[in-house]
Amino acid sequence: MGLNCQYLSKPRHYRKGLEIEVLLDDIQHLEKAGQVKTTPDLQPAILPEANRIRGSYHSKFININHLFTAKELRNNPDITIRRADKTAAFVIINREEYTHKIESILSDTTKYTKITRNPTDFIKKKLNKIITSTNSNIDSPKFPKLRGEYSLGYAFGNIKTHKPENLFRNVNVDRTINFILKRVYHCDDTTPLNIPEKSLRSLLEICTKETLFTCPNGRMYKQIDGVAMGSPLGVLFANFFMGTIETELLVEARPSIYSRYVNNIFVRVRDQRELQNLKKTASSEPPD
Repeated sequence: MGLNCQYLSKPRHYRKGLEIEVLLDDIQHLEKAGQVKTTPDLQPAILPEANRIRGSYHSKFININHLFTAKELRNNPDITIRRADKTAAFVIINREEYTHKIESILSDTTKYTKITRNPTDFIKKKLNKIITSTNSNIDSPKFPKLRGEYSLGYAFGNIKTHKPENLFRNVNVDRTINFILKRVYHCDDTTPLNIPEKSLRSLLEICTKETLFTCPNGRMYKQIDGVAMGSPLGVLFANFFMGTIETELLVEARPSIYSRYVNNIFVRVRDQRELQNLKKTASSEPPD
């Protein structure tokens, strides 16, 4: 059935009410700024929409038998259903095999370590201490302290049907942080940030080397190297690491066309020999 099998659930009753409130608030701000004019009957005309559900949420392709089958699959304890990475498809995998693959990844002690106690509160206090110290050394803007409750993340696996590599997990965190700090604080063509170098290092290390999560087997882990998929720092770190390699190593060996998006590279070379030399150069150890 392809993409036609998607099924839209009805929005929750309070969702549209919140959207209407945000809409009216935006209109009020625009009116105060002199960008729009409204009439007295605008709000009474819009508010009733908060209780109305317009449109149809019934699929033209899915019938009741499909829904029953989907529920049976979801409730089957012997299988796991995951969306394939970067494709509009779902994969049904044996739950035991799925758990084994995740445990195999987490067994890499250079990237992950098991923990027996939830250190979320400790890390929250540690971050707030760094924020307080940083704010005392800068004028503005000030960093807000962490407030509220925080919980562990959850690790799950998306099936890679297009390639086996995992770039983010293989990014060397310590070296990348050194690259970032060198670029931010020790380059003539870069204006240093308005925070101490030591504070930025501490913040980057906590956000990458103290990532806490649970996994399907119920155990707790901490990621100590690499960057977690889904982290806002993931693309930044991977891009910075790759960019440093290119800047330092491809000065003399750079081909006539070299374009990269994260870890996907388009290159034009004269022959197979030049391609192999380029691969060898890019695979060598980048300078610190």
